[in-house]
Amino acid sequence: MKPVELVQLCCDCYVSYRPTACTVDSHVETWCSSRKLDLGDAKFIQQVVYGCVRFKKLLKVVLTALYFKHGTEVSREDYHLYMVMAYLSILRLEDLTMPVFRKFVMSQDKLKMFVLLAFIFNSHNLEKWVKDEWCKVYDEQFVNDELIARMLRHLPDVSDILERLRELSQEDTKAAEQLTPTKRDLKTTKVEPFALTRPKPRLLPEPEAIPVGFVANEIPDAVYKEPAINAKVKAAKTAAREETVSRHKKAAKPKLETDLRPMNKPALIAAAAKQFEEEHAYIPPKHNKIVRRAPEDQAPVRLNTAAILREDALVKKKLEEEVKLMKQYESELRDPTEFNRWQKEQLAMDEEARLNELERRRAEMAASDIAAREAQAAMHLDKKLQVAQALHDKAVERNMLAEEQALMLEAKRLQVMEVQEEASKVAAVLEAEEKKKQEQAAALREEKKLLAAEAAAERAREEVERMDLVRQIRALESVRVDRTPTFDPTETAGTRVMEEMSLAELRERLALRNQQLLEDEEERRAQIIATKQRKEQSLIAKVESISRLRAQAGKDAVDKRNAIRQKEEEMKIARQKARESNMVLLQDKIEKQRAARQAEELRLQEEIRQIQLKRQFLAAGAQQVEETKWKELERGAERAAANAVRIRQDARAEAKATKASQKKNWRLVREREEAEKAAFMEDYFRRVNLNGAREAAADATYDMAMKKETVESIRAQQARVKAKHMTSNPYDFIATDLSRPQGGLSSPTSSSPSPGATMQRRAMVTGKASKRRAGGNGSGSGSGSGSGSG
Repeated sequence: MKPVELVQLCCDCYVSYRPTACTVDSHVETWCSSRKLDLGDAKFIQQVVYGCVRFKKLLKVVLTALYFKHGTEVSREDYHLYMVMAYLSILRLEDLTMPVFRKFVMSQDKLKMFVLLAFIFNSHNLEKWVKDEWCKVYDEQFVNDELIARMLRHLPDVSDILERLRELSQEDTKAAEQLTPTKRDLKTTKVEPFALTRPKPRLLPEPEAIPVGFVANEIPDAVYKEPAINAKVKAAKTAAREETVSRHKKAAKPKLETDLRPMNKPALIAAAAKQFEEEHAYIPPKHNKIVRRAPEDQAPVRLNTAAILREDALVKKKLEEEVKLMKQYESELRDPTEFNRWQKEQLAMDEEARLNELERRRAEMAASDIAAREAQAAMHLDKKLQVAQALHDKAVERNMLAEEQALMLEAKRLQVMEVQEEASKVAAVLEAEEKKKQEQAAALREEKKLLAAEAAAERAREEVERMDLVRQIRALESVRVDRTPTFDPTETAGTRVMEEMSLAELRERLALRNQQLLEDEEERRAQIIATKQRKEQSLIAKVESISRLRAQAGKDAVDKRNAIRQKEEEMKIARQKARESNMVLLQDKIEKQRAARQAEELRLQEEIRQIQLKRQFLAAGAQQVEETKWKELERGAERAAANAVRIRQDARAEAKATKASQKKNWRLVREREEAEKAAFMEDYFRRVNLNGAREAAADATYDMAMKKETVESIRAQQARVKAKHMTSNPYDFIATDLSRPQGGLSSPTSSSPSPGATMQRRAMVTGKASKRRAGGNGSGSGSGSGSGSG
């Protein structure tokens, strides 16, 4: 099937899936079987649909970011197409391989695939739009190592596909533009700027020249040259290496069997070593050449206010520390050397005390362990006593509770009786209270009537006064009044507000306020200028102080550096002398050891010569030596025999113990087997007895059937003989029949089977019955139905 059809089938299968109805696998199997797809195509569709369902959150993050960033370039109708292609690109690209993936991409619309792949295979988009959302769903390490790293690893191969997609999409766009009709260009009004005179640019002032108060010296050539000591060291190393090579040059190389095998191991080792060297080659850093200058030749540094204040604070702090040290020395009048010695002694004493404390704590821990065990036992006993006491207290409390409940019931009974007695008195009290309330209500109604009459008289009086006031106001309004306004700047408006003033007073106050503001501004300006001047003077003083301190510190540093250099030179000379003296002592020691070794060798040679002389003298006593030798051999044989006997005894004891253990194990196994056998036999006989009755009934039925069959066969044989005899001599048969008595056959041979035939049939019946029993016991050990079925 073509890739474009496979992708479309994957989209259709995913769209038709309903999670609430069935599982993914069952849905895909049903969907593929209904369309009769090939096994390979069905497998591909199943894997793609299952992957889209499983990684739905991952793909949703990618597609959401794609539609948000490229909303004008993608369509919602292609959502499932983008989902399938995103799944193949992000999670299944290594399984598909790049050629197969290229076929799937090229089978779709070029512009759509270009937009999708350009968004997915972009490190900036992954970091900005996708990574944070992925980390909310999956582990950060999985996102970085498995998803993003894998996509960036395939970026070089996908870039070729993107370039081809860009070319094809541009060609399709141009073709579509050619097919669309072009609009006629209309002439429009062109805007032209006014011919205005351009102003000349302002000339910038020349920069102020910074005066340089020194002339830099030339850098010496020795700075860029390699020291002479390095050449000597290299020469010494080369000579030592050549000497080592020449000393071990004649050594034979070991012959190994693995060297004789045919292999390309050296070539592989060389290639691996070359690759390792290329990957781990050391690239030395490029250092800038540092030009060191003397302190007195260094250029002055211009400090800003913050730097001056920081430097001044540091200087003040150092001065305070020095003053504190001086005051301490003046107050204590002693040198700290004695204090340092005492401090060391105290530290040693503290260390010893710490070790003693550790030992004491260890002993205390052991004692506390014993005490803890005793306390635990005592606590256990105490808990037992507490439990017994608690049980006793609980019983007492239960008895007391029962008594309290009885008393409470009695009290409640008495309270009920009292309440009943009091309830009988409530009616009389309620009746008296009702009469009292009626009297109070009558008095209240009389009082309300009096108050209402007084209120009506008051309202009538107020109404008369109001009407009189209205008549007065109307009379005043009917009189003509001159309302011409006259403005006086010295009078107030008469609004009766706080701080009310006239216009003249306002103008005067404004003038005074402006004058006061100008005076305050001048005063502040003067204060600011004075403050600035004071700060500048202070900063100038601080800079001068800092300069002096820096100059002094530079001189002190130079002196200190010279002293340290001189001390290092002296220590170097002392170490060289000590090294030389040690070399001399070592050489003397080596010479002494060599002389002692030579003397020991001479002594050993002399001893060997004396031994040889003694052997020559003792050659005559060879027989005695031989006897001594045989005696030593006999004693050695006796010792070997004793050891062998002891070993055999140990082995016998071990074998005896092993045998006893085996017997014990065998006895236990035999007892277990006997118990199992007894149980089996009991079950067997029970089943046999159960099957015996069934087999007896079956045997009786079978014997009766066999007897009937035998009798019938004998009678049939007699009938055949009779018919044959009648055919050959009918008259003889009639005479014999007439002479035979009525009620049976006359010949015993014809009336009943012979004893031999009867025994033969009985043996056959018995054999069949025994076979049937054997089959029943063998097949019916689990149930009794099998024995009687034969």
